[in-house]
Amino acid sequence: MSQPTRIADLSYRNYDGPKTLSATRWWSITKNGLRMNIRKKNFWTLAIFCALPYLIMVINLFFTQTIREFQRIKIPLEATFAQYYGGSFVVFLVMFFAMLVGAGSIAADNRANALQIYLSKAITKFDYLVGKWLSIFIPVYAVVFLPAFLAITYAALDQGVVEFFKQHPTLHLKLFLLAAIPAAFHASMLCGISAWNKTPWVVGVIYIALVFFTDAAVNIVADVVDMSDPQAFTLRHLSLLGILSGLGYHVIGSAPAEFDFRSGLEIPSLPEFPPLFAVYIVCIVVSLLLAFSRIRAVEVVQG
Repeated sequence: MSQPTRIADLSYRNYDGPKTLSATRWWSITKNGLRMNIRKKNFWTLAIFCALPYLIMVINLFFTQTIREFQRIKIPLEATFAQYYGGSFVVFLVMFFAMLVGAGSIAADNRANALQIYLSKAITKFDYLVGKWLSIFIPVYAVVFLPAFLAITYAALDQGVVEFFKQHPTLHLKLFLLAAIPAAFHASMLCGISAWNKTPWVVGVIYIALVFFTDAAVNIVADVVDMSDPQAFTLRHLSLLGILSGLGYHVIGSAPAEFDFRSGLEIPSLPEFPPLFAVYIVCIVVSLLLAFSRIRAVEVVQG
């Protein structure tokens, strides 16, 4: 009597073969994500809207220089720049741009079961997450850095390059870090939320809800709790978008200027750095851990 034929186990397995080009495996994920993002509707429209505040800043600098002798006003450049970098309108524009490029980063792959294809290749979960993260980080970084760089460069040419760099020797260098603050935050948060969903618009709704909930919560607490003004000022910056503005002010070295024509220029104190940085790091780390724990080729059914 012949022996029964054994049927091979054909269930899904992650790729376990040799891995080449170990330093750049993530780049194929990033490149594909960037290619898809620049083809999205409204990508360039939102990018232009993100640049508009800095165009307004240039116009403001032009007219301030023109009528300075009449007003006798000297507004520090750092304070002016902080107003356009960390203003509510600007941070919301950047957030919506980030949602456009990142809401479907992993959710779309979950819906299409594309992770089975990705992880069957010479790509690890870490490679996949890094590639997706960078596909969000790079566009957001660009729409923050480039307009700000051009605006500050105009200010340098307007004031005189030599004189500008005597007064602001590190401002151009600070732009590299300033652009990374919102880019890293939005990329991490959107990866964490997107990994647990299959519909991009649901990711967007969840992110907007978190932003408005944290903003309302910190403002209510700041209004109710009996605190000194500096503490209340810091607390109001502990929302998801407030920490981005607050950290940016610390990098710039100034908060937005509040001008009073009777008493002159007044600059409010900066929010305290440690709580802002702590919340920032916790949000990034937790989001990335949530994303990494969810990235798998097949759905695990329990019960």
